Amino acid sequence: MHGGGRCPNDIRSHPNDWARGPGQPCAMSAIRAAAALLGPLRWHSQVRVACADVSAMNTEVERKLLAGVPALLVRPVAAPGPLPTVLWFHGLAADKDLHLAELRRFAATGLLAVGVDAVGHGERRLVDFEQQFACSPEDSLPLFKSLVARTVDEVPALIDALIAGGLADGGRIAVAGVSMGGCIVYGAVPSDRRLCAAVALMGSPERTQPGPGTLADERFFPTALLSITAERDSIV
Repeated sequence: MHGGGRCPNDIRSHPNDWARGPGQPCAMSAIRAAAALLGPLRWHSQVRVACADVSAMNTEVERKLLAGVPALLVRPVAAPGPLPTVLWFHGLAADKDLHLAELRRFAATGLLAVGVDAVGHGERRLVDFEQQFACSPEDSLPLFKSLVARTVDEVPALIDALIAGGLADGGRIAVAGVSMGGCIVYGAVPSDRRLCAAVALMGSPERTQPGPGTLADERFFPTALLSITAERDSIV
């Protein structure tokens, strides 16, 4: 899946393929798992539509800097906070706005959904991003792992900001991501034990840190972790 400037773990053949095409079941799995693992939710009376009907969802969107990090906050309209929360991380070369549909689906279940621009992406995209990743997967891997690690390092401050602002329920916070975002999930769980649930789609724990690390299950315990990968994916 790497070629023509694409880089390790970038699963996008088209920006919306994974969100609206064959990958949609994975997205819905993440949403259902996060909602279930975060426990009983406070449903807003106006949020009664099916999760798949994005256009009819009664949600509100806010752009915000959280601890200096560009974020997209989506929640049920007029829902009282703090809310059970899920942090969402996109794939390589994508950004938080690409997954607005998924964030709305999360919000439709009563969650505060927070889309985050990874380091070097979105509103803080590297000015020479294409040139930096126009090499082989092997040559671009160190930069990829560096961006993952730097994004992981920001997660505790993001959680602090959400709790301090009265937005997130500190006892019910989850993290989910796809491709590069899945790698970020694997790094975020051991970095902040306040994450009680995690869903990694097409990511790899081997790409979490710049240097060697342990892949032992104990690294993620006691967080409830759902990992979904593709059998024929030769990259992850």
